[in-house]
Amino acid sequence: MLYLAQAKNSCNPDSIILQLIAYQESNLTWSLCHPEIVIIDNLYYLNEGVLVLVNLDENENLIDIKEAKDWVLNLVNLYLNSDKISPESLEQEKQRLEEWRRELTAKNQEITQTRLELETRLEQLQELEENLKKLIKQQE
Repeated sequence: MLYLAQAKNSCNPDSIILQLIAYQESNLTWSLCHPEIVIIDNLYYLNEGVLVLVNLDENENLIDIKEAKDWVLNLVNLYLNSDKISPESLEQEKQRLEEWRRELTAKNQEITQTRLELETRLEQLQELEENLKKLIKQQE
């Protein structure tokens, strides 16, 4: 599995600690990891704080490792330097979501009001039914 990790110094000079930050779920989908560390032996050339892409097998054994600089720069170029995502588009999306939330709240209040009205009408019908039954008994 492919992870984004940060190198940490180890007490052992022949190993490095990798703090896993995120993992790749699919080609374009990543999720944050719970804080987890992996100690990789025979790896001593990474400086403290360096971000790396690390491929680990199911037993957390190292398959491949490379610096994440080019990967991060590609993300910045792809998403922040294009029209896809910009501070303005994020603000517009935030406003659109807020409007959607307001609409849902209004619809929810409308549904609640309708439900209360229906419950009141049901109670009135039940009361009328009881009165009708009483009238029928009195006429018998």
